[in-house]
Amino acid sequence: MDNNNSGVLMVTTTPRPGISDERFNKWYDEVHIPEILERVPGVGSVERFRCPPGEPEVRFLAIYRTTRPAAEVLEALRGAALSSSAEMLDMETHPPVVAPFDALG
Repeated sequence: MDNNNSGVLMVTTTPRPGISDERFNKWYDEVHIPEILERVPGVGSVERFRCPPGEPEVRFLAIYRTTRPAAEVLEALRGAALSSSAEMLDMETHPPVVAPFDALG
């Protein structure tokens, strides 16, 4: 990967109340990630993490590795025609937080 054009999007997510972690993870892995990889130019891969029990209330972190500057990929992500995630995500108490970072050098 060319570090001059690569980066990451760090995205925190929490399932909406009433959505089990199992259902949320199945949706994220089988619907959301494939849609992003197919419809958002510049996303090369996605890695997901779980917050340990007893830690902050945000439950999951996804790191989207980009092959273009992160801000460009974030703009493409915002404009992509993706399935609605409002049914699955806690948009009230813990809305997703997206932070773009570009590689150094």
